[in-house]
Amino acid sequence: MGADRFVHDPATRGPEELRPLLELGTSVITDAMARLGAMHGGHWLHPGRTMVGYARTVVALQGNASWFCRAVDATVSGEVLVIDTGGAGSVSVHGGLSNTALVRAGACGVVVDGGIRDVAELRSTGLPCYYRHISPGMGNPDGDGAMGVPVAAFGQAVREGDVIVGDDDGVVVVPRGRWRDVIDAGRERVLREQAVAARLRRGGSLLASPPAEEGS
Repeated sequence: MGADRFVHDPATRGPEELRPLLELGTSVITDAMARLGAMHGGHWLHPGRTMVGYARTVVALQGNASWFCRAVDATVSGEVLVIDTGGAGSVSVHGGLSNTALVRAGACGVVVDGGIRDVAELRSTGLPCYYRHISPGMGNPDGDGAMGVPVAAFGQAVREGDVIVGDDDGVVVVPRGRWRDVIDAGRERVLREQAVAARLRRGGSLLASPPAEEGS
């Protein structure tokens, strides 16, 4: 449990230049990237919340607390902490104390390919969190780890500085340096989908504009 409860401000919606990605949403973003980038197998702790920021990466094998704490301390405003536990399936790595530290630092969210605990406290502070499982037990303090390296999270490769976007549909990784192109492509896709929706409201056929072509 955290000794002090900072509350994440939902108005802090990540770096200003990335906020158009939130307006597009994760479904449009992955469509705009040829259906790439979507994480799979996780759970969204905060329905209705959104998340966007630059990835801060850490490998914390077996839920290694030392490497994880270093990464938490290094995370700054505008970042999403992405944690690769190497498949530590029975323990947690993120809880109330680390959540308090991340909120205080101005982090935009946390992606935990591993376990979390202190769930009631995590929900009350509101920091967006995408996680694999819940477990009251903490990880092995002797596991290996590394910071700032490419990690694997929910089936996606994530490099430090990639853009992480999350909402009720899931979490998407946008490669660093590509987010401007993705915003442009996503806006074009939204316009196409709006045109399809207008045709459908007039009685048009969905088959004439299949999801593979226009999106549904």
